[in-house]
Amino acid sequence: MPEPHRNVANTIIAVSASLDDAGMGNGAGKTGGESCAAALFPAELPAPVRPSAAPASIPGRIVSASLDDAGMGNGAGKTGGESCAAALFPAELPAPVRPSVAPASIPGRIVGASLDDVGMGNGAGTATAMEGIQASTARLNALFLEDAALENTGLKTGANTGVGDVVDVLQRRYEIRLERMAVTKQLEARLAAVKAQDAAEAIDLQHAMTPPEAPTHERTYAEMSAVEEIAGILTISSPAANALITQARQICSLPPALAALTAGTITWQHAKILADETDTLGPAGATALVAHFLDPDAPHPARGAAPGDLVPSRFRAKVRTWRERHHPDTLEKRHIKCAADRRMEYSPDRDGMAWLSLYLPGDTANAIWNRTTALARGLHSTWLMTSSQSPQMP
Repeated sequence: MPEPHRNVANTIIAVSASLDDAGMGNGAGKTGGESCAAALFPAELPAPVRPSAAPASIPGRIVSASLDDAGMGNGAGKTGGESCAAALFPAELPAPVRPSVAPASIPGRIVGASLDDVGMGNGAGTATAMEGIQASTARLNALFLEDAALENTGLKTGANTGVGDVVDVLQRRYEIRLERMAVTKQLEARLAAVKAQDAAEAIDLQHAMTPPEAPTHERTYAEMSAVEEIAGILTISSPAANALITQARQICSLPPALAALTAGTITWQHAKILADETDTLGPAGATALVAHFLDPDAPHPARGAAPGDLVPSRFRAKVRTWRERHHPDTLEKRHIKCAADRRMEYSPDRDGMAWLSLYLPGDTANAIWNRTTALARGLHSTWLMTSSQSPQMP
């Protein structure tokens, strides 16, 4: 046992013995103190866990030297990057993390049933997300190792090969960069799915901890406290955290959207578009919209490219068009409701500038745009005429 731990353990036993001498303890208490010391400070401590080292067959300095020759980095930076890659992407990945099984003395169905009652018992979805993250990490690890092996091979045989072979190696390394960006995009989507589930379930758990007979203001305060805690953890503003929670709960209420995000077939931007456009559709309309774009077996699936292959702006246009055509309320009714929320926003910017935004009916905004555009063009034409008629300086 290390000396500091042994001193603390001896102190515990000595205190236990002194309590027995003073008539305040018994032999069983002393035995309990020794058991506590043995449990807290075992004689053999486990060895510290260290990051896995990079494979010995791929020297770290070789890649650094090639990047120095190409003017893309320095030796210290690349070596640090390889150490980081070796720590993040070890050659032997651990098995996917699965939910722990409750001890036999504690019935697992008690917790499972309570979570199911509040709509949070989804261990299979969590396991699927973790398996996807592990798969993406393994693919990134393989690409890093392949790139290092190509660099090692190119340096060893560079003097004995032609220009064509060198170009082939560089072409493959270029393709590896593109593949790594694609895998990283997929990994980011899967991590976003996990964060969305955690944000939604955090609010649900906060509601579950609030007594059913609690007044409305206490429930509101509990939810506001959870929002502030999430904002602090993610280092974002309270309005941004509130928007994240709203979008996360909407996405979690749409299983196909959450499944696509977990699989990495759509990005967080695509998922937010689905959440925003289904916010006022109702459960049936939201389910139909998501099925139209994400379910190939739907009665009338979307044509063209897959949602994940569309840039967010184009995807939003397609989703909004479908929403406008299938919304249960009339356009006039929705317009009257939204016109009541018209507002003007001011946002200061750098260098003494600022942004002034207006949210108002479309016909009014279009009239303002056309009028200001006509005035600007008239002033520009006047300036051109004045400039052409002014005498030229010698």
